Amino acid sequence: MYRKDPGSKVTTIAEVAERTALLLEAGLAPSNIWGHLKVNNSNSDTLESKRKKELPINSIFQVAENAVKQGNFFTKEVIKLTDNNSKEERTAWGVFAASWSVALQLGGSLASTLYCTATSLYNLAQLKRDAYAQLSGPRSTINLITFLPIFGVLFGTLMGFDTI
Repeated sequence: MYRKDPGSKVTTIAEVAERTALLLEAGLAPSNIWGHLKVNNSNSDTLESKRKKELPINSIFQVAENAVKQGNFFTKEVIKLTDNNSKEERTAWGVFAASWSVALQLGGSLASTLYCTATSLYNLAQLKRDAYAQLSGPRSTINLITFLPIFGVLFGTLMGFDTI
C-alpha cells in the first residue's frame, strides 16, 4: 500500500529554495528568477509535477515576483496566500520568505542564505520521515490490540465456545 511521504511538501519548498539559490549564483537578478521557477502544468505525467500541483506554487511565485520588482518583501503576502495549506507548508513557505527578507535587509549573500534554508528544510523533511517510521511500530500495535478482542470472540464462536 502506498502512503504519502510525510516530508514531501517541505521537500518541495526546499527544492524551490535550492533552485532559487542556484539561479542567483548563476547571475540572475532576484527580480528575474521567478519566471524561471514557475511550474509548467502541461507535463502532468511525472510525479514531481503532480506533487507541485498540490501547492499554489505559481501564485506564490507571482506574488513574490511582484513584491521583488517593487522593492518590497513578500513574507506577509506568502503567509496570507498559504493560509489554506497545511501547517508545515505555511511554516516552510514562511521560513523561505523570511530568510529572503533577512538576507536582503542585513546585506548578506542571498544565495548562501537560501542554500542554508534549503538544507534546513531538507533536514526538517527527513525528521518528519524518521518520526513517521519510528511511530509505525506503535501504530501497528494499536491496530492489532484494537481488533484482537473482536477476533477472539469470532474465533471462539467458530470453535464452539460460549464466548458471549
